[in-house]
Amino acid sequence: MNDNLPEPISSSTNFDQQISDYHNYIKSIIPNLQKRKEFYDHLEKLTGENWRPLSTIEQDKSSGSRAALSGNKKEADFRLVMKEFKINLLAQSHLFQLNVDYSIVKDISFNKVRGREKTDHEMVVSFITGEQSIFRISQKTDDIKNPFNSIDRRSVDDYLFFSDEEKKLFKLYSGAILPSEYEYKPQMIDDPRRLIAPEFLEVHQNIMKSSLEKNIDAIFDMAFKFSKRDEKKENVPTHMLFRHSGTNLILPIDKVIKFYKGDGKASIKRTTFHLGRISIQRKGAEKTDAHPDDLQIKFNYTDIFKKEI
Repeated sequence: MNDNLPEPISSSTNFDQQISDYHNYIKSIIPNLQKRKEFYDHLEKLTGENWRPLSTIEQDKSSGSRAALSGNKKEADFRLVMKEFKINLLAQSHLFQLNVDYSIVKDISFNKVRGREKTDHEMVVSFITGEQSIFRISQKTDDIKNPFNSIDRRSVDDYLFFSDEEKKLFKLYSGAILPSEYEYKPQMIDDPRRLIAPEFLEVHQNIMKSSLEKNIDAIFDMAFKFSKRDEKKENVPTHMLFRHSGTNLILPIDKVIKFYKGDGKASIKRTTFHLGRISIQRKGAEKTDAHPDDLQIKFNYTDIFKKEI
């Protein structure tokens, strides 16, 4: 057997590293027929299942043939098997972190959720007992260049819990209302189109920070759970998957919310308002953006890897 082949999956070692090892190995053996055959055998010993489609098994009998090395059908079969096996690995990784006993699992299906709901994919787990569990997962993937990930964006008017006065102030912040339409003179600000957080009068800053703090539960539910398009609340995520530097971390959504609420205090850092561990920013006025005056909520998803939660 190839010395570089990953060890069988086990909870006794770094599970996510093993998943990563398998993915890297799968990529490396796609061009090599002999390694493919070895890997098929390895999968069969590991799982007790036959992972080779019939057409692939027949072609493997003539391992030196040109058809076996370059046949489109074989390549398609192989990629399909690898896709299925990677889904199997992903499911094992998910269930391992969710403390679900994989030995009593009968079937797993992944369904991508269409639209702009907070849930990205739904994992349906059927057990040999006849029971079924559904995990709705919101996913945040690795972005080393910009770990501050947008988690919500909507108009100030969609913040239904704000008073009329609070909405006016946050519209000044987003750019939906020009400073000249309120009580801010040009010499008081740098940009005549909108105010940055430190430019607000102290009395207005206090109103805005107080509004964020008293509505913290509604703001976090809106940011992490409820899409404005999911009015029936049918696709509310139960868990959030964080992927960073080859490591996957799945946590219940309520635990994620509790972590990012932090101390629950609103503050101003540089040019933006912050609430706990999230920032509430105005959406930049790109020329191609149809709604440059929305509010955008961002968070650093790598923080959760650095803290005990």
